[in-house]
Amino acid sequence: MRSIIFKRVFFSFFIANVVFGYGSVGHKTIAYIAEDNLKPEAKQKVLAILGVSDLSSIAAWADGIRGQRPETSGWHYVDIDVRTDQTVDTISNYCVNDNCVVNQVKKEIEELKIAEKDGTLDDAVRENLKFLIHFVGDLHQPLHCSNDDDWGGNGKTVLLFDPDGGGQGTEGNLHAIWDHLIEDYTVEDSQELACQLESSITKDKEEEWVLGTVESWAFDAYKIARDKIYPGFTPGPTPTDTVVALSRDYYSEMRPIEDELMEKAGIRLANILNNIYFPQTQSVETVSETAKVFPTLFCTETEAVLVNTSASESNIRIKVHNLMGKTVLETKVVSVPANSSLHVSLDFANVDNGVYFVSIYDGKAKPKTIKIVKNKTQ
Repeated sequence: MRSIIFKRVFFSFFIANVVFGYGSVGHKTIAYIAEDNLKPEAKQKVLAILGVSDLSSIAAWADGIRGQRPETSGWHYVDIDVRTDQTVDTISNYCVNDNCVVNQVKKEIEELKIAEKDGTLDDAVRENLKFLIHFVGDLHQPLHCSNDDDWGGNGKTVLLFDPDGGGQGTEGNLHAIWDHLIEDYTVEDSQELACQLESSITKDKEEEWVLGTVESWAFDAYKIARDKIYPGFTPGPTPTDTVVALSRDYYSEMRPIEDELMEKAGIRLANILNNIYFPQTQSVETVSETAKVFPTLFCTETEAVLVNTSASESNIRIKVHNLMGKTVLETKVVSVPANSSLHVSLDFANVDNGVYFVSIYDGKAKPKTIKIVKNKTQ
């Protein structure tokens, strides 16, 4: 990212110089992705606790109360210095008295787990849940996890050009343009954006993204700020008479990064809520436990999977991989009604003879994996 520094000759700030995390569209987008990935049991509990019909309606709540609750301001970010060597372990140095987004996310998770175990449902629980939904979003905004002695980018005045690289540019602060998804004003519809982003989230990505810790997620966001956003800037705020013009391809370079961060935030938020409100340790018979594959030695071009369900409706996905772990077949998500069974045929016409493993996923337990052998002779 190359930038040009010039003296200000006009004033047209598009947003106040304050830290508000993702704008409403960003937070709502993350909430929609999370809700789509909640287990039915967890979704029912979460919405009942909040008393809302969807998570997006309260996704930006924590920003709205900051005027009345100034003590919560420091909970939205963690100021990790980009000019000195840092590690995941040094994040705690920036969280004195839990006054940072990392420790607040961890605190909300633990308190909600205790409340769920004890059967507690009160205003404090509802507030913790609303904070958690919001703070997981903030945790994935790079300028909420970094600092260059510039208040997380709020002190750097920049000129942002249109998404296509054209126009005269709009002046504002660096933090604000990231809150607004690398635009001067966010134009997307949050629900449509969530659908668009979800279409690119694979099962493999989901499984990878839920790994790690709250600290490691924050550190990943910090590294994006350190390595992608701040290079080219001098430390500290820009002088009052100076504007840094961002490159004309800034949007095309940075928007894919921000899109993936919102995807990660949504998937991770869903995983956190699923673990609180429908943990896998609950005793329940799952599709993956009862599914059967037949025949396990076959000489035709198709293989059948018999999926049985327990009392609850389930959504399943079936993947077939070879001995090297490469996926050779994968079904779309299939809905299986409660108290029923379903036959799924797998087309092996373009798959060579050999040993394969069929894995049945239902999102409630570890997948059941069964070895099969194709041995079709000409």
